[in-house]
Amino acid sequence: MLAGLDEDGEEAKLEVTWEEAAPLLGPVGSQSTPRHGMRVAPSRHALLHEQDQGLLSPKAFLHECKKLMALAMPVTYSATLSYGIGLIGVLFVGRLGELPLSVALLGISLHNVTGYAIVSGFSGVLETVCGQANGAQHYASVGLALQRAILLALALCGLISGVWLLGAERMILAMGQDPEIARHAALFLRLTCPALFGEGLMSVLVRYLQAQGRVWPPVVSSTVAALLAPLIYWLLMFRAGLGLRGAAISMSAVQLLLLAVLAVLVQRHHAALRGSPRQVWHGWSAAALRGWGVYARLGLPSVAMNVVEWSAFEVCVIEAGWLPRPEISLAVMGLSLNITTFLYMIPMGIGAGCSTRVSNALGAGLPRAARRAALSALALGLASQLAVAARGPMLVVCGAMLNDGVNAVAGGMLRGAGRQNLGAISMIVCYWGAAVPLGYALAFHGPRLGVAGLWWGLLGAGLVMVAFNLGMAARTDWERQAQNAAKTLAAQGTGPVPLEDDDDEENAGHHFVVDP
Repeated sequence: MLAGLDEDGEEAKLEVTWEEAAPLLGPVGSQSTPRHGMRVAPSRHALLHEQDQGLLSPKAFLHECKKLMALAMPVTYSATLSYGIGLIGVLFVGRLGELPLSVALLGISLHNVTGYAIVSGFSGVLETVCGQANGAQHYASVGLALQRAILLALALCGLISGVWLLGAERMILAMGQDPEIARHAALFLRLTCPALFGEGLMSVLVRYLQAQGRVWPPVVSSTVAALLAPLIYWLLMFRAGLGLRGAAISMSAVQLLLLAVLAVLVQRHHAALRGSPRQVWHGWSAAALRGWGVYARLGLPSVAMNVVEWSAFEVCVIEAGWLPRPEISLAVMGLSLNITTFLYMIPMGIGAGCSTRVSNALGAGLPRAARRAALSALALGLASQLAVAARGPMLVVCGAMLNDGVNAVAGGMLRGAGRQNLGAISMIVCYWGAAVPLGYALAFHGPRLGVAGLWWGLLGAGLVMVAFNLGMAARTDWERQAQNAAKTLAAQGTGPVPLEDDDDEENAGHHFVVDP
């Protein structure tokens, strides 16, 4: 039951089922002020089922799971395609021989850890800022957040590219690599600078759309790029005879193709909203040059979360090369890591859906809905990995997959709530305080378990992180997180936009509040 005031100021009651009150991420209606004092706009299209059902009643839980999966599956599909595009490049380079393959793998690894992990981490701020602004109807703030993120991505990509251009070879030599490999890997890294710009801007646009519940445009762009990537690699590497340089140029070309297709789809999205109350893009504004404090506060921990996790796995791969019979150890570690990465896409998609649901609910001032979304997503993430791990042949790898199922979703919950600092702390402690040293000890000392020891280290650290994340989810004060969301929105400098749904004549003219 929703209570409201009609146009004459008299109380009106509307019979709305909780399923109708909780569509995927539909537009929200007119302004209201809930108990905790935030100006939000929950009409029959908002997440108002928090007051209609128990926190995790079976009906509410299943409904929330459906909404989460509707967001998660396209994200999983597009992420899997993007990862597959990278493997296509590796397969083409493998035809050039062992040395080019080693150079390319080293260059790609450095590209990811020192470049993409950083720009992708900063773009994660949009999951908080845009998601909460969209939930609160601060539609102009959504567009301004995009502008800030684009400017930041360009600045970061320019800075990182400068480091690569001037010091890539010295950086690789400092890692103890062979001078010939260092020289070729440095050239490869320099040629992928355009790819970094494409990845940085692509990551911004994906998070921007995701926060608004628009998850299909990245599917389209990834599909187009996946279909054309083999042709691009073949043309530049073999037809044009550029070899390894052609692989690096192809990597950049594919990423720029991804960006171009997605940019066209974003433009169509803006055009569809132009002139409506939900218009998010109002052109470039000087206001985008203000409000950067939120990006520093949320962006630096986001970068730490990415870099710490990625670098820990890269170190494990390097350590596998120190084991006896390194060609076999590296192959086993690389194969198991690639398999788990593919399977990780499932909980990663659920985590993205969780981030969107949590941020939208907190922005709308609905803390109980945010809590339900978080708990439902954690259950889904664990169940998805249990189903896969039950068929796995290697116990320790399966255990690490189960950890991923919880931790990937917990990461989405933290990003949606703007608590990236907790995620950064837990990852630093668990990966570099536990996983790397424990894995090294088990692989090279004591039981000398080899590759299995490296995985046992990752598993042990993951279990600690699971315990931390579950405890944090249980103890989170969601009312306080909703208040923090209001403060974050206030720092962005724009207010909510009142809406009237033209296609909802039954509710036109009403200002809804939740019946306590």
